[in-house]
Amino acid sequence: MTADEGDEFPILDAPGGWVHVQISGPSRGWIRQVQLDMPSGFANGAEKSAGPSDAAPLFRVSREDISPFAGTWGLLKDKVVKIIWVAPIDPAAQATTAQAKREYAKPLFLKAYREISADPAAVAGVVVVFDSADGGQISATFMSLKKFSAGYISDEDFWKECSLDPPESFQDPAKE
Repeated sequence: MTADEGDEFPILDAPGGWVHVQISGPSRGWIRQVQLDMPSGFANGAEKSAGPSDAAPLFRVSREDISPFAGTWGLLKDKVVKIIWVAPIDPAAQATTAQAKREYAKPLFLKAYREISADPAAVAGVVVVFDSADGGQISATFMSLKKFSAGYISDEDFWKECSLDPPESFQDPAKE
């Protein structure tokens, strides 16, 4: 089954990044949580634990635009992309972690993919620009977003397919 934007389903459970929904009557299905706009106040006791996801958001979207890619990454060079600028909510805050940036960028990428997938010829990819002292940008092609959105590649493989500039802003330090 394919769900369309605006479809609503009763939520039965949401373990491990997936949402178990009731489609109709006894029919049930699973949808990746990052592909959904979850109801406000939704809490999943099994998923809740102290950690970054429970903290107040560190960033906010400050601007969006569609324009030619100005970077040098060969996969998007001179192509039209959707650009999302992200700023820290608290400009006085210290540097953020690579994981916090990826966690914030992930739903932005998936939402942007849903928006641009109606006309994939018009936009070749999405760029999230972190406009902060420890900023950087993550760029993804339309094809990588398509595979990621459909669940064909893992989070880890998706980030490997992206351009991370500079890489150290988005990669966790190597474990020794």
